Amino acid sequence: MQNRDTNRLNMIRTTILWCTNNASATATIPAFAAVKATVETKLSIIDQLNQKATTGTKGITIDTNISRLNMQKIAFKCACALTAYAATIKSNTLRAKVNYTLNQMSAKKKEEIDDICQTIHDEANLNFPAATGFGYTNTDVTDLQTAINLYRDSMANPRQAIITRTVALETIRTQIREILSTIIKQQMDSMVHTLIITNPNFVSAYFQARQIIDIGTTHTRVAGNITNKNGTPIQNATFTAHKTGEPAGATLVVAQIKTNHQGRYSIPKFPPGEYTFQWQHPNYQPKTETGVHIRPGKEHKRKITLLPL
Repeated sequence: MQNRDTNRLNMIRTTILWCTNNASATATIPAFAAVKATVETKLSIIDQLNQKATTGTKGITIDTNISRLNMQKIAFKCACALTAYAATIKSNTLRAKVNYTLNQMSAKKKEEIDDICQTIHDEANLNFPAATGFGYTNTDVTDLQTAINLYRDSMANPRQAIITRTVALETIRTQIREILSTIIKQQMDSMVHTLIITNPNFVSAYFQARQIIDIGTTHTRVAGNITNKNGTPIQNATFTAHKTGEPAGATLVVAQIKTNHQGRYSIPKFPPGEYTFQWQHPNYQPKTETGVHIRPGKEHKRKITLLPL
């Protein structure tokens, strides 16, 4: 990714992580959790697209379970909207094509779930914009096709048109723009502003997290690899670097990245300073290192072993 895209993506991750760690602050805004979940799904798609962009189209292993989960989430959203629309226009044919619950999707065989989601996508596209007032947007339709393609790619499905490096990078930029301009600026920022009287500290920290940190030439490279106790690489482990900022107690994430299929991560331009590093994965015990000093122009490497839960 270009430097500008990396800066924006780091800001988005910092903002979402802050909201996740302080979920009680937005609990009084019912719509906030759903909007944040949409961003998290988009970030997961970006992670997989970035794997395609950095590793290429050969030899890459995309996590099939993550791909399937993302695909089903977006498909379910579109399916619910289309089911409501079908009832309005009294179309039993449309309803029969799209009426699936998440449990029903999860129960489908891995070889057929993509076809079901493709049908939902095609109907959502066909009925756009008439059905969009029932809960989905054109962006959801586009995201669903991307998620289907990534799932098929992870399954090595011969029907899948290969997502090239160029397409992956272009899609990442589109996703970042949509998150910033449509979701964060128009929705999340507005909802957070409603808390200015009741929770000014949260609002202040939120908008501090929203600041884009410019990566300049005085930065260094932070890299590493994560394995289990047998030396097997751990894919999709998360490396997070953060430091304490204002207001007091606010944890500001400077960088967050997932490992590739070789268990490696790399941040080529990292701002110097004092940090706390954390490595974690849902199936392993997290590891934290405090007081990490990053000097300008020096490469900082870590080889981390995570133990199972």
